Amino acid sequence: MVNRSYVSTPISDELSSRNTITGPYQSLCDHRWGSISQTETHARASNAMQVLNDTHNYAQAVRALQSSAKPFREMEKDGA
Repeated sequence: MVNRSYVSTPISDELSSRNTITGPYQSLCDHRWGSISQTETHARASNAMQVLNDTHNYAQAVRALQSSAKPFREMEKDGA
């Protein structure tokens, strides 16, 4: 696969999810070559889908926390 630079790359690196992103492609190739069954391919895809869903939830939580967080300098001024 071609290396791409997405905005989400830091999250991908932080969560070590590169294999989750490239895994479905490899599973499809393995299935086409006959090295894994259709059931195994489906199980791998379901697992990857759940991990990507969790990654989405993580990104949403980070965005929500960052949007409401005060910069450090403001916290010093407030005495917090």
